[in-house]
Amino acid sequence: MRTRFRVALCSLGLFACGAKTGLRVPDVLPACEAGIACEEPTTPPLEQPTQRTLAPPSTARDTWCARATGVEDFRLPPGFCMHLYARVRGVRVLAPARDARLFVSAPSRPVPAGSPPGAGEITLLTDDDRDGTAEQHSFFRADDVHGLALAGEHLYFTRAEALYRLTVRPAARRANPDEAMRVATFPRQDGRWTHAVAVRSDGRVFISFSPGTINPAAPSNDHGAIYEVLSGGSVRTWSRGFRNPLYVRCHPTQPHCLSSELGMDQARNANDKIVEVTPCAHYGYPHCHGRDRPWHGDAGAPAGERCEWPTHEIITMRTGATPFGFDWEPGSWPEPLRGRLFLAQHGWFYGSVAGEGAGVYVATIDACSQRPTNETRLFMESTAVSSEFPRRTRRPADVAFGPDGRLFVADDQSGSVYWVAPTSLRR
Repeated sequence: MRTRFRVALCSLGLFACGAKTGLRVPDVLPACEAGIACEEPTTPPLEQPTQRTLAPPSTARDTWCARATGVEDFRLPPGFCMHLYARVRGVRVLAPARDARLFVSAPSRPVPAGSPPGAGEITLLTDDDRDGTAEQHSFFRADDVHGLALAGEHLYFTRAEALYRLTVRPAARRANPDEAMRVATFPRQDGRWTHAVAVRSDGRVFISFSPGTINPAAPSNDHGAIYEVLSGGSVRTWSRGFRNPLYVRCHPTQPHCLSSELGMDQARNANDKIVEVTPCAHYGYPHCHGRDRPWHGDAGAPAGERCEWPTHEIITMRTGATPFGFDWEPGSWPEPLRGRLFLAQHGWFYGSVAGEGAGVYVATIDACSQRPTNETRLFMESTAVSSEFPRRTRRPADVAFGPDGRLFVADDQSGSVYWVAPTSLRR
């Protein structure tokens, strides 16, 4: 009774909201039982508070769509256009800056899901003449770069063993490699190297770790986690029980963050999901696929495990949807898409056509909690299929909104960065 009373106190605000709207909201049962404090910490964040802002309304007569040439391999809804912005081999993660520069990670180290290797660098994309097509610059060399996040004048990026930071100067086209500062080392070095990094609007910095194991009989502490990075290089666990939290993003103006979580491929009861990064959430891995989803029939799973304790996810997807990057529309697009969450889905690798379901999807936002609901619909579909080997040749890996309202889409299969805009968006 004492534990459940503490749980109620920890999650009172969320449950009150969910009770009115029917929204499935996270709870904090397992971590509270483990003795982890559910309250937000009072220690200072690593960064200064920062919020993403839109560029001033354009006074240009023409629209971005007047410059768009279209992309045949995607199907868009009426009222939108698409344009090839740049070719970046192996593109994985996007980070738009306030001054319209776009930072892109392109690791040369092989990544899962068959993505081609990139140049092994952070590529900088600029569009000084505003013609809609980017100029490319090799900003910083690193073969194992993956996660990117901007906070003020700082660019954070992950490598296999640690989180690093660079100071990004105005108009700079190349970083000084000697200025890359190691901020924190990952607590473990035996997992996947494709980490994520995100910065919350209040300045708190988060990184993700995945163990890379697929054994349901693994020790209960052999799971992925999302950590807050503290001053001095130490880290603090926030959310646990992950298999593969590949992308983490924070709301541009509100202090909450989400993570994609890739479930076990071809396993019964498994799901892909979007979860909230909260202090003391546990999402079940390695012994559970999620709430009420045990490892039934899988060799080595704990006998009698009913999995009543994992934290609820925000969005539940079928295994193989493969949610990668996501971002919130900042207010430039028309209703009903204004303010919604856009998600890149990489598609089902083991389907009859590899990458089936690849595209960009949209989730509605609950008016009470300001979190996404468990309802998504297709916005932009990948249609190109290779005839030699049945697979989608266009698979979105990330999406990110720029300050002018365009949606940038990273396609790691073709090595392309596109932008999408409503026909009404002025240049």
